[in-house]
Amino acid sequence: HLVDRFEVRFRLPGDDELLALTVSIRHRTQTEEGVAYGTRFEADASPDFLEQLERISDFVLTHAGAKVG
Repeated sequence: HLVDRFEVRFRLPGDDELLALTVSIRHRTQTEEGVAYGTRFEADASPDFLEQLERISDFVLTHAGAKVG
């Protein structure tokens, strides 16, 4: 049974706040390591979506071009 929508929870590096967003699966691709999923954030199903999106956007803009890892 395949799931098409689920909640992801994560913290951005250097931030203690837990983000929780609902995502839908847009595509699945079989790879040598397993299965890769493409997902989309679902604004209508994610509480405080705009605030969380702003936190993610700020993080990405602040760290654009920086090496991770």
